[in-house]
Amino acid sequence: MRSSARACGAEDASDVVHGSTIAINAILEQRGARTALLTTRGFRDVLEMGRKSRPDMYNLFFRPRLCLVPRDLRLEIDERVTFDGRVLRPIDHGELRAAIDSLPADIESIAICFLHIVCPSRA
Repeated sequence: MRSSARACGAEDASDVVHGSTIAINAILEQRGARTALLTTRGFRDVLEMGRKSRPDMYNLFFRPRLCLVPRDLRLEIDERVTFDGRVLRPIDHGELRAAIDSLPADIESIAICFLHIVCPSRA
């Protein structure tokens, strides 16, 4: 097992990969492994919502791309870290394990996107 898998506590994992370019390309090209997403509570739909700028903002017949991770495979975890790395709400490992255990058996990969909060005095 790779040391990166051990560092993440993923003793059963065959591979742990960190790479935002790989993930962005997979999303843009709409291909890749059957993936689940673990994200900070409240951010489940960020991938699907995208940005405010749309290629065809006033086109009533515009059809957005299908999201790489279907909504039922996007799971929220109750955790929160500030912009400077302080842990406001630590991950409950029981909740995390339950979320992972609830995933279908055909999931090939798990994407993790835990987000920070903006400092109120800088917002």
